[in-house]
Amino acid sequence: MAGEGTLHLLLPGLLGPVPRAAARAPEVLGRFPGLADLLNRSTAERSPSGELTTLLAAWLEDPDALGAGPLGLVAEGVDPGEGYWFRADPVMLQPDRDRIVVFHGGPALPEPSETDELVMAFNGFFSGDGVELRAPAPQRWYLRVPEALATVTTTPLHAVIGRGMGEALPRGEQAGRWASLLNEAQMLFHTHPVNQVRQDQGRPMINGIWPWGGGRLRPLRWRNEPAGLHGDDLTLIGLGKHTGVQVASLDLDRLPETDDGDHLVVCDGPARALAEQDLGAWLAWLEALERGWFRGLAASRRRVRLDAGTGRAWTRTGGGRWRFWRRRHDLDRWLSLEG
Repeated sequence: MAGEGTLHLLLPGLLGPVPRAAARAPEVLGRFPGLADLLNRSTAERSPSGELTTLLAAWLEDPDALGAGPLGLVAEGVDPGEGYWFRADPVMLQPDRDRIVVFHGGPALPEPSETDELVMAFNGFFSGDGVELRAPAPQRWYLRVPEALATVTTTPLHAVIGRGMGEALPRGEQAGRWASLLNEAQMLFHTHPVNQVRQDQGRPMINGIWPWGGGRLRPLRWRNEPAGLHGDDLTLIGLGKHTGVQVASLDLDRLPETDDGDHLVVCDGPARALAEQDLGAWLAWLEALERGWFRGLAASRRRVRLDAGTGRAWTRTGGGRWRFWRRRHDLDRWLSLEG
């Protein structure tokens, strides 16, 4: 019988945080009855707060073993071996008054040939320092570092795009060495012929890398292994490949059946929109999910658990849809607010 398993929706950013004015805006109030219905008829519980990798790590017996760097390489079809790998995506670092702002994506991405030249220059320059840069795709780079640089706290790239890099730089005992490495890489790229050509053409320079999600590939065990994973995030894909759980692409028009057990559906589009301070894109994600998922769940008997990374999760059992006596609230009641 369909619905015997639980449908776990891992949707960081779905419920904010958003500005207070946005939570009560006409574009929000009354526009998402399916999502509001799910929340109205669910039971709330505490859950880890944070971005996607934090929420995914909570599914593992050893949360500290989750590394976006090595799992991303697994998803790319690259063996990370025994090395300690970070994601180290190419960025444009732009001075803005008293800070340096980080940009990634769109025109601030290298062409494949430019990637090859920059990576080759980086590896040649740092050949004696035990670091190695790889680029399975022009927009996705990875950095292998020696053990001495491994223990550091980093910030995911999407959380710093469009913001000053100062407080988001690697933190810990080796912060100074990381600062030196990143500064040297910035100077190397800034003067590279690739960027001279880009500058002459009026294109953004690729003058830095952003390290985050470091780790070494280790055995991973689920707390409760799902029957299937659904999503397009590279960490999720690598996690599925590494643990032998099938991963299907995200389908915004329909949710998977759960007659064979629990299924984990991951979408961090809303979080990325908020990280880029794009409320229009955040609303577009809510509209797509409302149309494709939440309206259908309103009349469903399925057991659903929604975790949006706000520190609470909501579970609706099959009988929860009959809780008509509960006071009806609009979506703004559950939105996490900035400030």
